[in-house]
Amino acid sequence: MNDNSPETSQKPERVFKSGGVFASVFKREGAKGTFRVANLHRRYQDKQGQWQSSYQFTRSELAKVIDVAQQAEAYIKEKEAVEQPAEVKERQAA
Repeated sequence: MNDNSPETSQKPERVFKSGGVFASVFKREGAKGTFRVANLHRRYQDKQGQWQSSYQFTRSELAKVIDVAQQAEAYIKEKEAVEQPAEVKERQAA
C-alpha cells in the first residue's frame, strides 16, 4: 500500500476478503486499554501491472464492502467479549 497510515507499519491481526475487497483488523493499545480498528480497501492492478490500493468503491463492490465489514465487526465484538473482562479485572486489582 502506498499510504502513510499507521496500519502500513504493522501486520493486521486478521484480514477478511470478498473478491478484491478487504477488511484488515488491527489491534491497538490506548489510554483506556486494547481496542481494534478496521481498514477497508480494495486491491487492483494498474495499467502497468502494479498492485494498487483504493479506498473508493463502485456500486457493485458495496455488497462486498458490507460483507467484509460485518465479518470484521463480528470478529472485533468476539475479541472484546473475551478480552474486556480481563482488562477490567486488571484495572480493579491495581
